[in-house]
Amino acid sequence: MEQGDAARALQALREPIAGRPAYPHLHAVLGRAELQQGHCDDAVASLGRALELNPDFHDARVDLACALESLGMRVQAAEQVALVLESEPTHARALELHAYWSAPRRHAGARGKGPAKVP
Repeated sequence: MEQGDAARALQALREPIAGRPAYPHLHAVLGRAELQQGHCDDAVASLGRALELNPDFHDARVDLACALESLGMRVQAAEQVALVLESEPTHARALELHAYWSAPRRHAGARGKGPAKVP
């Protein structure tokens, strides 16, 4: 993924996850790759699994918020960001998303390509 090849990362992650299904980090990395590929439903499932295994995995929760927002579920996404900020008020990505999603829009169709995308 660091080389910008999320498709190859998806393939490379499937085998380690099968062998280590209890590793939340693997599920989170898979979810991030799925989100980068536009597979938002799959990303929600993978990131949800990471959070089942480790509910305090804030980066996975922020990625889940991005996936939910991509599916048009802004309220649920904002709830996930709020959970992170309750526990870690200085979490940079959560603060960025909160500020972006809270900012007033100039018109109803203004969504732009803000920080909801996975960097």
